[in-house]
Amino acid sequence: MRVLTLLRKAVTPPPQTWPKNDLYDALFYLRIVVALVLGTLYGALGAQGLMIFLSFMGVNIFVGNAWLKWQNIDEAEYEDPDKINQSPLTFEGFAPAVAFFVLLWVTSFNVLAVPR
Repeated sequence: MRVLTLLRKAVTPPPQTWPKNDLYDALFYLRIVVALVLGTLYGALGAQGLMIFLSFMGVNIFVGNAWLKWQNIDEAEYEDPDKINQSPLTFEGFAPAVAFFVLLWVTSFNVLAVPR
């Protein structure tokens, strides 16, 4: 139930107030939803190759960053001063989304793709 609440809040137009934990969770689940959609779509279409994987990586980063900009979130507030100027929001949920994408891509490819 919390996931649906976060996703509903994530798709409402700004301005939203985001507690830090909710912001990280919303971005995580947004990336998981992108992985779900693209993994199933690419697998069902029978898409193969490195370019498909790289296109997912690009779309995943773009969607996350575009959503942060759309919500008017200042990533500088979340930077760790001891590290290079890299916001943890940039890659929040990225690795699990990649793993979920590959799992869905391979599974839907083997189950749904039309044999050639």
